[in-house]
This record gives sequence, C-alpha cells and structure tokens, in this order.
Amino acid sequence: FATLQIPQLDTNSNFFKNVLKKSIIHRAGIEIQEINDASVSTVFTPPGFLYLDLVDSISPRKYKPIYHDLNPNTFYDRDYKNTTYPFFPSNGRIDYTYFGGYQRKRGTQTYYTINITRYLQQLVLNKGNNYNMRLFPAHSFRYSQYSPYFFEYGNAIANGRVKVGGGKNANPNHRMRLRIVYSKCK
Repeated sequence: FATLQIPQLDTNSNFFKNVLKKSIIHRAGIEIQEINDASVSTVFTPPGFLYLDLVDSISPRKYKPIYHDLNPNTFYDRDYKNTTYPFFPSNGRIDYTYFGGYQRKRGTQTYYTINITRYLQQLVLNKGNNYNMRLFPAHSFRYSQYSPYFFEYGNAIANGRVKVGGGKNANPNHRMRLRIVYSKCK
C-alpha cells in the first residue's frame, strides 16, 4: 500500500484558509498514473481496481472508509457513531462509477481516478479531519474496530502490480495529483 498525505488540506494551511474555506467543491479527485516499467510490465499487469481509505490512528494502526464517497446512494456512518446506519455502504456495495478506482487506459498507460468530493466538502464545512490515506489494490479488506468481516473488492488475490509516482516524482507526468473544481462563495 501507499500512504497519501495532503498537507494543503489541513485547516491551518494557507491554501485551505484562503481558497477552500470559502468555496463549494464541485469535484475533487485523486489522479494516479502508472509509471511504465518495461522490466515488469510484460510479466505483471496493473490491477483492475485501487481502493482508498483513511488512516484512523497511528498506533495501533486502524483504518476506516472514506467519508461519503464510496456510494452516494446509501447512508453510512464511517465513524459508526450513529448505530442505526452501517459504517460501510449497505450490502458492502461501492459505486465504482461514482467513487472510481477502476483501471482506465490512455494509449498503453494505465491510470486511476478516485473521487473524494464529498470528503473534501466535509473538511471545508469543518466536519472532519484531514486524515492520511491508504491506497492499495485490494482483494478484500476489513475494519476490525467495527466488524470481524471482510469486504470483497474487485481484484483477484495477488493479481497485478502497478508502479505509481508520488507527488514529488521527478517526472511531472507521473505525479499523483489532487484535482479540485470549485466555486468561490461571496
């Protein structure tokens, strides 16, 4: 897995105070591009899906579902404070067309886009923390603080490998990006 940190989303950052705090977020997505590596690309193909969740604590390490963006058509309480709602979308169903995370192609290059619009809007409304995120090609996963059960995801066990660049990758074409479409409020 990879740990993603976006310090510009901290409420005390200049970007957050001067730009996001007075905005409506229309769309926010993390764009992840494959770095083509000829030494392994013929042996291992990129996985069909990447999954993103939040790092809830450092020690002991726990994770939780991303706020609101897994499936906008169902209610869930990712902190499980309201026990009348499940902590994960009902029936474990993720809406891939909304959330993203599925493999796409531009020519021969694989890329993924993961929607975090509603999560980011909650940060703007002061209703959440800027958590670190975990990105990985899940086969299954669980949130042990809430349930002993595993949720199945789109990848077969040990299927695929993808090499991606972080935000400081030397090649700007391979950097992970957070794209935000917003309107300033007056």
